[in-house]
Amino acid sequence: MIVNRTLLALALVALSACRLERAPAGHPGGGYAVEPDSADIAEVNAALRGYYAAVTARDWKLLGRSFLPHATITDLQQEPGASVPRPRTVAIEAFVARAGRVRASSFLDEPLHSIIVTYGPLADAWVTYRARIGVRKDSVVTRFGIDAFHLMKVAGRWGIVSLAFQNELPGQPIAPAAPATSAGSPPARR
Repeated sequence: MIVNRTLLALALVALSACRLERAPAGHPGGGYAVEPDSADIAEVNAALRGYYAAVTARDWKLLGRSFLPHATITDLQQEPGASVPRPRTVAIEAFVARAGRVRASSFLDEPLHSIIVTYGPLADAWVTYRARIGVRKDSVVTRFGIDAFHLMKVAGRWGIVSLAFQNELPGQPIAPAAPATSAGSPPARR
């Protein structure tokens, strides 16, 4: 009993010395300001362009080389009949092995806007993307989404450690609506 109280008292003293802080947008945790390294940001952008080019070309081996070994891709998947979507995570090696089964004749995945933060060998990138996919040219569907990348620089090369993505949510459009073309016309989506 005395040992439990002593442990509890020590834990409370340790916790009272801790302080929780919110990181301002664009800065690593703890609120410390970091000057952006434009060379690193340019290198991260180049790595991301390589990723999107590989996806668009459906070159799955090249896509796999955009990632570090054992990296992951995660999204939310809602199974039929389920009330809540669940995270689905796949290792890049398994993704590359299965990706060849995609049967789209028209495919484009392009970044529209990115926010990149680097700190030493670490980088985060939030990318708004547009994807166009269809089995036939007359069946192409355009969708927008957000890719959240974690990258790490290893041996002079930026590689993706993890990617989490979310397609555009109903009622929360990513692409801005175009202005109405005439009075009373609904706005058109890009």
